[in-house]
Amino acid sequence: GLSQNGVTSFAQDSEGLIWIGTQEGLNRYDGYDFKVFYHSQSDAFSLSHDQVHALLADSQGRMWVGTDAGLDLYDPIHNKFVRHHLDFAKEPGREIIAVFALAEGSDGSIWLGTNNGLARLKDAQFSWFKHDLTRSDTIGNGGVRALFVDEQNLLWVGTEEDGVTVLDADGLVVRQYKHDPFDPHSIPESQVRAIQSDALGRKWVGTMSQGIGILDESTDQWIHLKSRPEDSSSLSSNRVRAIIRDDSGSLWIGADSGLNLWRPETNDFQRFRADLRKPKSISDETIIDMFQDLGGVIWVGTYNVISKWNATVETFPVFKL
Repeated sequence: GLSQNGVTSFAQDSEGLIWIGTQEGLNRYDGYDFKVFYHSQSDAFSLSHDQVHALLADSQGRMWVGTDAGLDLYDPIHNKFVRHHLDFAKEPGREIIAVFALAEGSDGSIWLGTNNGLARLKDAQFSWFKHDLTRSDTIGNGGVRALFVDEQNLLWVGTEEDGVTVLDADGLVVRQYKHDPFDPHSIPESQVRAIQSDALGRKWVGTMSQGIGILDESTDQWIHLKSRPEDSSSLSSNRVRAIIRDDSGSLWIGADSGLNLWRPETNDFQRFRADLRKPKSISDETIIDMFQDLGGVIWVGTYNVISKWNATVETFPVFKL
């Protein structure tokens, strides 16, 4: 079965296999059985670390794995992992690079969100994009937890301390969105955890404690969506870790108190909560990551189990692993 129930990431490869990252190992699921990959100190071609944070199936069919100790590339021919060492000017306490987020640029380069900022792997070479207090054209400060490439091939970078930075395909900063406590139309918070685009092209940003911000690019102002305890059609929690857009254009928001489906026609949310009286309700309310497979099924990863959304009957049968 699954190596561990704390599911952090999903991806599907070119053969249709589902890859599932957990807090303790990487899993490959063929619809029947699991193949589990672990780190081994005696094997230089094993995973670099058992804690998997991010997965990316790129346009060339390659599977990239972001772990607590760096970036790995799966070699399907030899069934091994090639570790990519992220070289940079070492700072105290930053010798180990954890990779939290992965995205592919329009030129095939791989962008990495790490605990030490933003990096890019291009033509087998790493380059770093670091915050510089003396310059206004560098990315925001802090680690990078969210990456999103939009329809214009702009890279949206969500930082842990400094909001969102937008870069062009060459890595040049084109816009920055920082939280301003005196501006109600600024981005809701500095700690960003998720970025997604809706069917209208608007950017949705999930934050650590202040809900969602929606950017109106015509005015460069942010609309704030927050949880309201008295309103069951509001966001279930202000801690948002994941946002995905499904193949119908609907947005799903994973939060700390359940799953939320955005209803644009009514400008509100349908909540999915765990309910012991309903065995086909969502199984756990702390959502870490979500993913839609090629068959249209939405996989929901939590700290305890995987749920799969069955749109035909609108239920969450628990994925027993």
